[in-house]
Amino acid sequence: MKDRLLVVAGGKTGGHLFPGIAVAEEFKGRVFFIGVKGGLEESILPKMPFGYLLVKARGFEGTYLEDRLKALLLLIFSTLRCYFVLKGLKPRYVLGVGGYSSVPACLAAFILKIPVFIHEQNSIPGKANLFISRFSRAVCVSFHDTLPFFRDAILTGNPLRKSFLEDLGKEKEEHFSVLFLGGSQGARFINAISLSFSERFGGFVKIYHQTGKRFYGEFKAKYSSLPNVEVFPFSQRIGLYYKRASLVVSRAGASTVFEIAASKRPSILIPFPYAASNHQFYNAKALERLGGAFLEKEDEFSFERFCNLVMIFRKDTSLRRRMGEMASRLFIRDAASRILEVMENA
Repeated sequence: MKDRLLVVAGGKTGGHLFPGIAVAEEFKGRVFFIGVKGGLEESILPKMPFGYLLVKARGFEGTYLEDRLKALLLLIFSTLRCYFVLKGLKPRYVLGVGGYSSVPACLAAFILKIPVFIHEQNSIPGKANLFISRFSRAVCVSFHDTLPFFRDAILTGNPLRKSFLEDLGKEKEEHFSVLFLGGSQGARFINAISLSFSERFGGFVKIYHQTGKRFYGEFKAKYSSLPNVEVFPFSQRIGLYYKRASLVVSRAGASTVFEIAASKRPSILIPFPYAASNHQFYNAKALERLGGAFLEKEDEFSFERFCNLVMIFRKDTSLRRRMGEMASRLFIRDAASRILEVMENA
């Protein structure tokens, strides 16, 4: 595949973008990304050695006819733009990784008779990938539970970036610490738990907190008088924090779940209850079934119960080690290679 061009389409969140980057890093040839304006890729891709195009795209979930018409017009315009870009690039493959920006690129590829493939990160597929699967050559999935949703789907796992995997070997846990994560967008509910926990236990528990960029200023100010807290908006070196942490408290986006598994860390997962098709709950359920995580529903969350559970983890190192090992069973290290193999063989 040395002289071939791969186009990766999709993004907006890290859960879609980073698996695409992981596949791109494994591909032995040129790579071009098609993402969405206003997504995470707008800040990430300019720093990477890939060409890219950002299009406008939005979902059709709006209840108003005007919103749906705007979404349709954006889809038509962006598909035409992708058509001419792909016609000029002449890629060997187009890989859709989810998100609305994947739809115009994959539609344009289908019209041009360029082979289209999909990688679905979540346990419950998104609408974009369900639509694209109708004309794709093959569908790669991260979770075993996702297989029945697609015709002839293939379990490949969820690929993680090389830099993330390399960072896992650079740091180590020294004292009991907790890493709070809300995904690349941040999560106000997780942020509030982290702040309350820090106010109560910050004197003897080290806390790492990724707030999300939109919440960073607010929570940095709130933490200013508290000890043992390292707060940051977002980090492309999040693997370093996983290895420093003894326990992860997080939402349950697919990439986060697989990062937890790869880092062999126990976790308390609080899925975002309004995620499409409640997919975060089922992502977390997969890790819970293995014995690698505790699953807490947001509407049933008890802060006192949460604190008691964290203190159990603090005292019981064997529990942390055992759950970390169980969590690691979810991770497939060569997921990116498996996806490329599917594309080549198809």
